[in-house]
Amino acid sequence: VMDKEFFSTGNIIQIAYQVDNVIESAKEWSERFLIGPFFINEHIKLSDSKVRGVDKLYDHSSAYAWNKNIMIELICDHERVLSPRNDPGGIHHVAWMASNYDEERSSLKNQGFKEVLYSRVQSRQGMQFSWYEADFPIGHFIEVYEESLDLINFYIYLQEISKKWNGKEPLRAISDIS
Repeated sequence: VMDKEFFSTGNIIQIAYQVDNVIESAKEWSERFLIGPFFINEHIKLSDSKVRGVDKLYDHSSAYAWNKNIMIELICDHERVLSPRNDPGGIHHVAWMASNYDEERSSLKNQGFKEVLYSRVQSRQGMQFSWYEADFPIGHFIEVYEESLDLINFYIYLQEISKKWNGKEPLRAISDIS
């Protein structure tokens, strides 16, 4: 079991793939790769969003599952306003958690990364997160989120349930997590 320290040391803990439909994609991933269960979160409620520096609501849905030592996220940008590529498929972003979120943002900006999304999740006590575009061709965004015990517990929950998963009910609502 991974502990709080694993999540707060800058380890890449998530790989997100860009998809057109999180439900259909989660079914496909579950069947093909035996990854699951996926927890679906449609039209995630955000606040204080800035897309490329402009105040704008960002509408996306995600499906989350755990595989071995990393979270898999399938992400759909409903308005196609913020994607690292034109076509669905491929890596959308990799993510890590920062114990000092503001310091991590400054460090990335100082290294030439451009913040393309800043937002707060309306749940998880308003946890902040940002996406960055690299100034060199890596083909995907980088996501950094504010360290949050609630988020760490979510990751641990996904890891634990994936170990017990028997292949049944591959898709579940995020609201099923108590």
